[in-house]
This record gives sequence, structure tokens and C-alpha cells, in this order.
Amino acid sequence: MPPAPSPPADQVFRSSEPETRQSHPRLDVESDSGRRDVVVVDQPFRLTAGLQARRDKALVAAPGPAFVVGETVELELVLLFDPDSLTVADSPRARLTVSDADPSPTATFTCTARYGEDLSPQRRIGMQLLRDGQVVAVAWRTVVAVDEPDDVAAAEVPVRREGALLDLDPLVEDTPPDLVVSVCRADAGSTTFVWTAYAADPAVAVPDLPSSTTLEGDVAAFATEARRAIQFSADPAKDYLDLAGRARRIGRAVPAGIQEAVRGLVEQPGRATAPAVLLLTEELSVPWEQAAFDPPLTDAWGGASPFLGAHVAVSRWPLTEHKPRPRPRPAVSVGCGAVLTADYQGVPGWGRLESAMAEADEVAALFDPPAARVKPDLWAVTDLFRGTPAGDVVHVALHGQYDAQGDQEGLVLLAPSPAGGATAQFLSPTTLENGSLESGPFVFLNACQVGTDERVLGDYGGFASTLLRIGAAGVVAPLWNVKDDVAAEVARRFYAATLAAPEPVSAAEAMRALRATYTEAGVRAGEPGLHPTLVAYQVFGHPRLRLTRPPAAPPQP
Repeated sequence: MPPAPSPPADQVFRSSEPETRQSHPRLDVESDSGRRDVVVVDQPFRLTAGLQARRDKALVAAPGPAFVVGETVELELVLLFDPDSLTVADSPRARLTVSDADPSPTATFTCTARYGEDLSPQRRIGMQLLRDGQVVAVAWRTVVAVDEPDDVAAAEVPVRREGALLDLDPLVEDTPPDLVVSVCRADAGSTTFVWTAYAADPAVAVPDLPSSTTLEGDVAAFATEARRAIQFSADPAKDYLDLAGRARRIGRAVPAGIQEAVRGLVEQPGRATAPAVLLLTEELSVPWEQAAFDPPLTDAWGGASPFLGAHVAVSRWPLTEHKPRPRPRPAVSVGCGAVLTADYQGVPGWGRLESAMAEADEVAALFDPPAARVKPDLWAVTDLFRGTPAGDVVHVALHGQYDAQGDQEGLVLLAPSPAGGATAQFLSPTTLENGSLESGPFVFLNACQVGTDERVLGDYGGFASTLLRIGAAGVVAPLWNVKDDVAAEVARRFYAATLAAPEPVSAAEAMRALRATYTEAGVRAGEPGLHPTLVAYQVFGHPRLRLTRPPAAPPQP
């Protein structure tokens, strides 16, 4: 018989995977000024927003979504802008339909730059695209607003540099958050922030229009004030009442529409568990997790706690233009661990942390073989944050200190003293920039004040944001001083819920449950272990991030 004919060449190499088409955000400004990205105050200009086939390097953007060839997809487009800086005629929202016939749909808006003596000439216009209620693309463009047409020629448009935001794919795959809250800076150098919210369930109402908050005064000073109040207080009643008072101040800075969206989610009929909320933010100084709403949130899991972070399992992710672009993963497969602690006996200025050392032993024993122990000196810890020894979970139980004005900031390590014994040595976030965590571990920093962030050369420069930038999948860190024995108990209960439980919960949910135990009734009754430490921790990463154990190998015959 003659041999069977060979299949066509295109069948030989045909993949079983569906063919996809990559898209990129589009955000174009056209005005009658004659210069791109220069507009005249009080004169309308056209904004075209949507998708395009090629990347625009003038945009700061997250990669756009990929679409399966042959499918038709409905998207919602939302413009982001400061209502005091820009106006948009009609609605700032539009529906886009992606199809083979129209793979790059767009919508056109009429916008106007408003006059204001205190407004920056540089105005930011943003866009977010949603698919089934989840953010799939983010982009920003900066325009320059001049007062008169005669000023157009001399307008200085900021130098464009390629910028890329976070990878949004993990947020829209199988484990999306229940709510995404976006907090973005309105204009260059502005203290006004634009808020938007997106719910996975269309039954949860979210604001149609962006809302804004102007953070008066020195935001960093507000955070410093909170740290110092805890650091130098030993009065449980005063600590609680001060934190509850600050929570009300923070709550007043959250726009009413965002509060109602959160309330609608938390108090949704039939809900039996705390919702997962992601905070995408360009503002990292304010602990939004500690906001208190008026009237208070009411639900079974948050109980009488006034703090937002007791009622929702909230995590945060910094929106930054700098590379490498981070990826908020929903899971870390845990097979091994690394533990770092120190014995400060005899170290001038630093007391011995009995509970922290016991905590390190307990965490190490959660792994088989036990977690690697890391010597608390600068080179060994630098190697740790370069991936040696390997650890899917890196747990740190040390002294820590925030000192934005000096050089004694960071994790407190040990160095040989010329007089014998040991002296303190600091591992700062700047030193941490030398690290590289390619395996994407989860990092728990159980050390005072290391959750604090700051702006450095236009980027975030704190421990948590730096760890994310060098590759960590998630970080837990406290904003202020934590009490040694309470911090050890927090770690114990955290890992019991996330790693050792028959049905482990997410890192954000474990911290939410701990915050919920810090109540006025408990403090009034003098219950042991109720300390501001319980609400000090912030979670950075995907709000559903879980520590997963690989399945056990079957027994050998």
C-alpha cells in the first residue's frame, strides 16, 4: 500500500492552546493647541481611550489583556482623574466590545482642564479596563495645562520614560478579590488622591464617578506620630483609645462612596466570611486598614472592632512605575523555610528578645527538615535575601527601627565589637536593594516599625515595598513597636491558621482575625495579650495569597 499522506505543515505544528491576540492600553489626547499633551485651561479637548495593537511607550501602563481569537468580550472602561483638576462631559465610563471584527475598540470623551491657583500644570489622566468586574488594564498619561493659548509654545512637557505597572493577570484568574480599591495620586506633586472601587459581584454597588481625598499637612508626620505614641506608652487603655481616635481620622479621609461600597460588601445578605479586598495604592504612608467608619461596620467576623482591617481581609500592593514589575501571586508552595533571629544579650541599647528566640524555634519546627537558621550578621542576611539558604517562607524575629532622618534604621543585626562581644548593625531597605528573591518566597518581618514606607527618588523605599520589588510574593510587617511576647503569639497563631490548619486560610484573613480580637471591651476587662501589636501588621500581596503544602508522596511499596 502507498504510505499515508503527510498532514499539512500547519497541522504538524498546531498547538492545542487557543490562539490569542495581545492588546495594549490606548490613551490619546487631542487638543486644538497644536501640541500633543498640551491643553489650554477651560478649553475642551478630546480623549480617546481603549485598546490598541501596539504598546505606547509614552504611557505608564500595565500590560493589556490577551483575548482568544474568535471570542467576543465585553469590557468596562473607567477614567481616573481628580474632579477638581479635570472635568469629563457626560459619563467617565464606557462599554467596549472586543471581537475579531474590532480587536481594538475605543471610546472618545470630551474633557476640560479646570483653573485653580493651587493646581499643578501637570495633570494626570488614568484609565482602568474591567472584565467581569476585575481590573485587567491600567494606564496613565500626563498632560500639561496652560492658562492661555499664547503659553502653549513655551509649555514644558515632562520627559517621557518607559514605565510599567504591576502584572494584573493573577488578580483576574481563578482567585480574584471581592473588591479592588484603587488610590492614585491626582496630579504631579499633588496631595490629592483619586479613589475608585470595583466589585467582583455586580450586586455590590460601587461609585460611578471617581472620588478624591486631599491629605492635608504632612502625611508622613501623621504616621510618625502614631508610631511614637505606641513606642513610648505603657497604658493599655490610652493606647486603645488613641488608636481608635486615629482610626476615626483615617476613616474621614476615605470618600463616602468607597465607604458605602465596602459596607455593601461586608454587610451583603448571605455572606458568611470576611471579603477579600485589594488596595492598589500610590499612597503608602496612611494605614488605611485601620480606618473606622461612621456608623461602624457590623458583621459576625469583625465583631465589635472599629478597625476596617478586622472586617475585611485586606492586603495592599504599591502602584509604582519602576522595574522590575512585580506580580501579586495568589499562592506560595511551601516546602522549606529559613529563620532569622538574634540573641541580643549584652548588646548595648538592645534588650534580649526571649519570646522572639522561642518563636524562631517554633517556626523552624514547622518544616521537615527544620527551617534553615541564618546567622544575624550583614553578609549572611544579605545572602538570605539573595536566596541562600533557600526558603519558601522567610521568617524574621529581630529588633527593628525606623529612622528616616538618620542611619540607624532597619533590621538590627549583630557585628563583632572592638571591645569584645557584639554591637548592633543595621540592615536598611537601601541595603536590601542588593537582594534578589527569584523563587518568590513569603516573608514575615516580625520586627518593630519595619512596615513603614517612605518615598525615595520618586519610588517607595520601605522594607515591604523593596521586598516585593526584589521578588517576594507577599510580606507581613508591623508599622510600630511590637511587644515581644504578643508578637510571638501573633506569629504562632498566624502560622497555625495559614500553614498548620486542616483548612488553611490566606495571609490576609489570618491577620484580619487577629485584628478582630483587639476590642474596647477586651481592653476594659484587662484581658491578657490585648496590645496594639495585634493591629500593627500590614499584609502586602494578593489578598487571597495562601501558603500551600505540596501533596505528600505516596508510600513506597
